[in-house]
Amino acid sequence: MKMYLFFSHTLTDDQINDAIKNLNIEEFIYLSDELQKKWSNVPPELENITEYARDFENFLENAKKGDYILIQGDFGLTCYLVNFSKNRGLIPVYATTKRISKDMKKDDRDIIVGNDRYFIAIGLYTHLGCIPSYFPDQKKFICACHGGQFDSSGRVLKAPPPSPLVIPPFKIDGKKIVLGEEGPEYKKMKAARLTA
Repeated sequence: MKMYLFFSHTLTDDQINDAIKNLNIEEFIYLSDELQKKWSNVPPELENITEYARDFENFLENAKKGDYILIQGDFGLTCYLVNFSKNRGLIPVYATTKRISKDMKKDDRDIIVGNDRYFIAIGLYTHLGCIPSYFPDQKKFICACHGGQFDSSGRVLKAPPPSPLVIPPFKIDGKKIVLGEEGPEYKKMKAARLTA
């Protein structure tokens, strides 16, 4: 089993050993220097994520079903590659870069860790699975395909999406947010019907 790496640094020895032990990884495949530079410098004003992602799709052409894709980076490009990977039977493990917005309105969908508020969502359009782009000047996620809009907390502003952006299962562990596990904070949000 292989692990393809999409991020701006190399794995530590502990991370490598953990992946070998727990995921049965036999080979780690890093981006070329040229692709690494492109990955680390996604233009914030990018309008066509599909075209920009083409080189990264090509990088994965030899990946086999069940291979892992470790992705960390720009929100839009990360979400695009997560969706691309899932569609090919690959297993994405991912995180997006932290976006700080001092004027983001408080919302019940925020995840609170200490004094910080976070919005975490699966970046797939709840209408037909497209990937909406975030426009910080408008504080909106907008789908270029169908015109649906979400506010900065993932709530629907304009149809056709039938529901807000989905908040994935998470738990708070000290000052960390661990994705993929249903902690008490997530269960509370889920019971209040805030996760989707």
